[in-house]
Amino acid sequence: MDMDALLTVIEAAASLGVQPGTVRDAVARGLVQAERVGGTPKKAGMLFIRRSEIERYRRERLGKRGKRGPRKEDAA
Repeated sequence: MDMDALLTVIEAAASLGVQPGTVRDAVARGLVQAERVGGTPKKAGMLFIRRSEIERYRRERLGKRGKRGPRKEDAA
């Protein structure tokens, strides 16, 4: 598997098991680095994300999804 292969947003989302909008949000928030290819001044180009970047995001972020610390009343 080529770790520098470029994936589309849809391919990256499928690899992560999330919706494409989740990947786009992560790119917009700066959590995932992407490359925009093509486009015009009035239309954005396609986003491509390196497979290695998706694997980094999986290790650093997805393992923390939906997990909260103990509630304050439980800690006492």
